[in-house]
Amino acid sequence: RDPVTCQDFAQAKVKPAIVPFCRELTLSPESGVVKAKSTLHIEMTLVTNTARDHTCILVAENKNGKLSKPISVPVKYQSQVAILECWPSEVELRFCFLSYEYVEEITLTNISNLPAYFIIPSQ
Repeated sequence: RDPVTCQDFAQAKVKPAIVPFCRELTLSPESGVVKAKSTLHIEMTLVTNTARDHTCILVAENKNGKLSKPISVPVKYQSQVAILECWPSEVELRFCFLSYEYVEEITLTNISNLPAYFIIPSQ
């Protein structure tokens, strides 16, 4: 499966499950031909869903040549998560009357240098 992007998740009517080990790297094209004395650009897209330092190895093999060695490229990345704070941290309505609407405001503050996407599930 392809990675779930923030935009796809935000626009989906039914939110897809986010699994702890998804396919984080997408390469385009995944295969092709590099003509003699030429280059081929490969776009690597990373969509991570966990905060961590990670190292993996991207391996490219020459399918035509049995004597050629695979090319290994280390890929290192540090994924981070935005930090949201909520104020007030607790809402307490001491007395509630039936059929009376109570309105309270809460404030979400992003204290990190990263954009934060949030969702409040149906209550």
